[in-house]
Parts: sequence; structure tokens; C-alpha cells
Amino acid sequence: MDVFFEQIIKRKRRGAEAAVRIMFIIITILVIVLMLYVAIFHLMGGFSSLFLLGAFGVAIGAYFYLLSLNIEYEYSLTNGFLDIDKISGKRKRRRMLSTSCKEFEEFGSYDADKQRLAQREFDFKVLPANLKDTGLYYAVIRKDGYGTGLLVFQPNEKILSGLKKFIPRSVQKDVLSGY
Repeated sequence: MDVFFEQIIKRKRRGAEAAVRIMFIIITILVIVLMLYVAIFHLMGGFSSLFLLGAFGVAIGAYFYLLSLNIEYEYSLTNGFLDIDKISGKRKRRRMLSTSCKEFEEFGSYDADKQRLAQREFDFKVLPANLKDTGLYYAVIRKDGYGTGLLVFQPNEKILSGLKKFIPRSVQKDVLSGY
């Protein structure tokens, strides 16, 4: 029987990101108003239509840029393979990690082992979660050609129960005993 579980995590905005968004919107509005002012009141021959098109282009570009700042992470567990994708603006998908659960060398609660993991060096890190949240888990993964990496993610109970079936028992510790 095939095992397939999927979960979507929305990235929460921090205060600094909200401030940058507001500043970006204000600057964009000012640029559009300035371009429209030049196009309407300072008739510069053939250039007025160019300023109108420029204002329209700036508005469309700003809209798509702001959409791309909405980020979600998708965890997919399929028959022992964990895939993690980053989705920007609900339209652009990029694969962050694809690994077999057999490549896990360590697995545990990130909250409990955060200090120990901060002292270690990794060849790569994949962090598709809100690191300030609770209920995070980590996996140390060895991938051929990439070295040893750290994955910090926030799986739900379905993903954890699926992982229990595929992660080697020597790696599971006591974290998955309830699943």
C-alpha cells in the first residue's frame, strides 16, 4: 500500500518584513503618481504615452512582487521519500529538498537539541519552517555529493506517523514513540 501525506506551512511575516512592504507600497505609489503627473500635465510630445505605459508597468510589477513575498512550504511524504518545496505567491514552486528517509542520520525534537545543533557545522541547511515556533523537528541528512545537512521543519501528526514507518529505528530515538 502506498503512503502519501502532504502538508502546507505558511511563513509568518515578521515586523521588519511588514515595514519593508509598507515602504515599498508608499514608494511605488509616489513613483506612479509622479509618472502620471508628468504624463498628464507636462505634455512632452510622444513621451507622455511612454510615461503612462511606465506607470502601468510599475503598478503591475509592484503587484507581482508583493505577491511573490507570500511564501508557503509544502512537505510531501511518498513511500519513504520526503520532498520539501517552497511556493512563492501561490504560483512559483521550487524544490528545496528531496531525500529518502533512509538518509536520516539523526532525527529529534529541535526545541530540545537546538543548542547542540547550533554548535555543529553542516554543509547545507534547509529551514522550511518558522524557527520561532514550537513543535519543530530536525533531521541530520547525509546526501551523496552534498555532504551532511540539517533539515528543520514542522510536520503534523500524519507526516510524523508516516516518517515513523520509514526512518531507521536506530535514528528515531524516543521522539516518534507516540506515533
